[in-house]
Amino acid sequence: MVERSKTICWLWMSLILATGPTYGATKASRSPNVPVPLLKILFTDLCAKGCSKEEESQWRKNLRWEVHDLNKDSIPEYFLYIDHADWCGAGGSNCTVWVYQKRERVYKLLASETRLRPLKTYTNGYLDLYGDFRIGASSIRGTWEYHRTVYKFKGNQYKAHSEETVLKDG
Repeated sequence: MVERSKTICWLWMSLILATGPTYGATKASRSPNVPVPLLKILFTDLCAKGCSKEEESQWRKNLRWEVHDLNKDSIPEYFLYIDHADWCGAGGSNCTVWVYQKRERVYKLLASETRLRPLKTYTNGYLDLYGDFRIGASSIRGTWEYHRTVYKFKGNQYKAHSEETVLKDG
């Protein structure tokens, strides 16, 4: 029985290692790799004011992503972020997310904000988004205070629609 358990454990570990990293995966499916032209656009923008090769290398290493189909056209929009203290602050709770959409042969920035996530509601055919920024601990043990902004699609990109302060569990 012990030998069988070891074999099953070895098989699971082999499967996990063979599939590679899954960061950036959405609940619905594993994310495709980020297209090279999109990476070029992102890092050209990020380094527009200058960055060293070491910084760019570190940021590329810490790049994470998710894909979401924001407008039901079966072409994914990319939610990119750099999981690094330089971008997310101490504790990694306030990462800036850049949302890109492929239009014809180029990628267009639709939104850029802290911790952007899709909602279940739509405006002008696109899922609404929200971003929240942790602003401090509350007096209720185990909760944090967040500044939340809802974004709605307005023609070519997302615009802030409403803001509120909310409490969320740690």
